[in-house]
Amino acid sequence: METDSLSSLIDTVYDAAVDDKIIPRLAERLARFAQAQTAAITLHACDTREFAIVRDYFVAASGIDFAGHFLTQDFWIQAEHHVATLPAQGSPLEGPAFHDIYDRFYRPHADASVLGLGALIATPHGVLSCAISRPLSARPFTAGDSARLQALIPHLQRMHVMRWQMQRLESRSEVARAALDHFAYPTLIVTPDRTIVLANAAAGDALARREGLFEQKGRLCALQSEDNKRLVDSLQAALHGDGQDAEVCQISGGDGRGTRVILSAMTDRKTAFVIIDDPATPRPLSAKISQLYGLSAAETALTEALMRGETPEDFAQARNVRITTVRSQLSSVLRKTETERQAQLIASFSRLPSLKTQF
Repeated sequence: METDSLSSLIDTVYDAAVDDKIIPRLAERLARFAQAQTAAITLHACDTREFAIVRDYFVAASGIDFAGHFLTQDFWIQAEHHVATLPAQGSPLEGPAFHDIYDRFYRPHADASVLGLGALIATPHGVLSCAISRPLSARPFTAGDSARLQALIPHLQRMHVMRWQMQRLESRSEVARAALDHFAYPTLIVTPDRTIVLANAAAGDALARREGLFEQKGRLCALQSEDNKRLVDSLQAALHGDGQDAEVCQISGGDGRGTRVILSAMTDRKTAFVIIDDPATPRPLSAKISQLYGLSAAETALTEALMRGETPEDFAQARNVRITTVRSQLSSVLRKTETERQAQLIASFSRLPSLKTQF
């Protein structure tokens, strides 16, 4: 039978940490490494106290030395099959607890028709169980086989821990992406080399249009070389600056409209928060302006008119109200928004981040 080298098998162990599809291949290679017929690997992410029952109750009651060194250094042990003590089709012991343990742990890993070697490998986040078998006609497993497999234990433990850590990171990533998706503005998180770590749906759409900015091999890029240099310089300035102000760079658009990119360093200084201020992005709706600043309906309507480029006189004429009333409303808006002039008000509202209306 073809055998695998230990170093090659260890490579597959770590491949399995990042790809579920590798687990069956790992079992296959484990069987070849042990010169066995079959191998099974099962990952359990659960409270390890549950597995103490296997050691303290199941093994002691059945007399099978299957996990006698559970949670100790010597994990690989020979599984003797005491058919008379524990038949393959049932158990002489009564009680739901034992039957549950028998069905979950003994039956999947032990078979009276084969020679077996099994292990329960504890990690901080659960247990990894392994079982390999040879036909009865083959050479029985020896202490040498156990010692040979012992070298795999720390790597299998690390693989199990890495999988738990990656699943946790993926879960956090999904939460972060969902949060970013509530921003209507294209929003990204990038590394110093412009690798995109996270991007909301709006950013994906904006980059797909290739109007000034696009994604290339997972990195944020500008269409024009001079824009690309400005983007790189602004990103580095944001990451290495004093953190007091965001960096802003202007990117030329394919339709003649410029796109403003706002970059701010995250707290770890290893990533940057990037907002693409695309002129095509919808501005805040009246309901949002009203909620943010406590504006009345008339004050909100006046603010929106000013954002469209209308004057107070235009607004008064369109609403058929006196200009003094409109000016009074404008004064109230300036006070509530803590701005001093109409131009400052418009500038502040033009920079206001836009949230989606549906959550």
